[in-house]
Amino acid sequence: MYGMRPKTFRIAIEWDNEAKVFIAHSDDIYGLNTEADTFPKLIEKVKMIAPELLELNGIKEDISQDSFLFDPRSFVVPYQETACG
Repeated sequence: MYGMRPKTFRIAIEWDNEAKVFIAHSDDIYGLNTEADTFPKLIEKVKMIAPELLELNGIKEDISQDSFLFDPRSFVVPYQETACG
């Protein structure tokens, strides 16, 4: 329908300090669990993997780049990982 927005899928992001990787997972997208050594690489991987998983899970929503909400409340990096110098 005109004016309707596509469904939004929430993606949680975490930092694994031991493995030194960012991890993405989602309760909205069954099977989504991936990691990357940088945040931009992780976003790229999620945007490639998520539509395929949605299709495999039988979800026929309109999927666009705006369909994925990277939840800032889930994204926590320990202070020492962000400090410079």
